[in-house]
Amino acid sequence: MRTAARMSLDIHRAATRRPILLCVDFDETITLHDTTSLLFQLSSSSASTQQQLVTQYVDEVSKFIRRYETKWQQQEHSSNRSRSFDCAGLREFLEGYAAVDLRSVQRVVECRALKGIQHQDLVKAASSVQIRPNCAETLAVADEWNIISVNWNKKLVESVMTQAGVAHEAIQITANEMKVDRQGVTTGEIDVKVQSPMDKAQWIDKVQSMYAGTQPTVVC
Repeated sequence: MRTAARMSLDIHRAATRRPILLCVDFDETITLHDTTSLLFQLSSSSASTQQQLVTQYVDEVSKFIRRYETKWQQQEHSSNRSRSFDCAGLREFLEGYAAVDLRSVQRVVECRALKGIQHQDLVKAASSVQIRPNCAETLAVADEWNIISVNWNKKLVESVMTQAGVAHEAIQITANEMKVDRQGVTTGEIDVKVQSPMDKAQWIDKVQSMYAGTQPTVVC
């Protein structure tokens, strides 16, 4: 049996412990695989249109990476300084990569590649998405958790979490949203809210400031 002093100490620790706010990604973090292809499968766009978009994206990303690889190699050979973390260089790389990704999103929207997705089909497809083992248990450990994702369809993220048995409120999930018509069918337009690592950082700051006015320990 615990002594009164020990019980008092445990209560004090619980009262003074900083709450844990867990911020997580969705695709390939909560899920085993990326769900982008699933959205294309549900849309009414042609296979040739989808393949063209994929090819353009892969080509542009490959060129961007090659340019940076050359730049890094030149810097490594010309610098006599010891290797250290280059925060400015990392940010420059991430901003450049985000620009490439944004152009890809714009192409997807311009050709309405994700048009024609019905809500009931989205919910049904969500049941086929595999989540990582112990995901629900991990989220339950935190005092509060939030998903901050560049996924193009917030409804898909919500459906996956619901069908995985993870109770949540809409405010806990931040992701992009597809616009729908009066029948609830996607138009192919995307309301972009999270597109880059910098966007994610801003959302994390926003979520942290909204967290019940406390000073949580943020884990990403």
